[in-house]
Amino acid sequence: PRAIGLCEARAAEGGIYVADIPSARLHHYDSGGRLLRSLPVAGATEREKPDITDCAVMADEIYLVDNNNHRLQVIDREGVPQRHWGGFGEANRQFRFPATVDIDRDGVVFVVDVINNRVKGFRASGREAQWLGGWGITPGRLFRPKGVLVVGDRVFVSDSYTGVIQVFQAAGGFIGLLTYPNGE
Repeated sequence: PRAIGLCEARAAEGGIYVADIPSARLHHYDSGGRLLRSLPVAGATEREKPDITDCAVMADEIYLVDNNNHRLQVIDREGVPQRHWGGFGEANRQFRFPATVDIDRDGVVFVVDVINNRVKGFRASGREAQWLGGWGITPGRLFRPKGVLVVGDRVFVSDSYTGVIQVFQAAGGFIGLLTYPNGE
């Protein structure tokens, strides 16, 4: 399969989940690389084909970024749809080509909203928590964010246009840029 999204399973069974776009499935592997199960991923409607580009696992739920359908889907560990939010646009609960997702220790789900040039934080219910970034090329602003990684109370965001990784507080607020030791 052409693996697009990869996330670590944060549960007793451990392992990793791999989002496979062509088959519209989410594959769960153990830490040794053995396939444990393969879950079908449905679109939010019967006519939609999901375009799952990333996933994040929290407790008994899996958050899936559906890029071409501009939404975040939530399924349980058996693959049963629980809820979704999004749609094409710039409003609070809308996206323009979301790309990646991660979850902080407080359960805030961070989604990279590529064309809207920000990272949106949501509670598990879908209620918005905060935004990070916004359009621009100066530190603290984003031009084409692509990746997000949450470590402790820090949110690391890669920007494909500026070629830097910016660091934000999970609660909101810019901290700085990751740089090489010699300042390059």
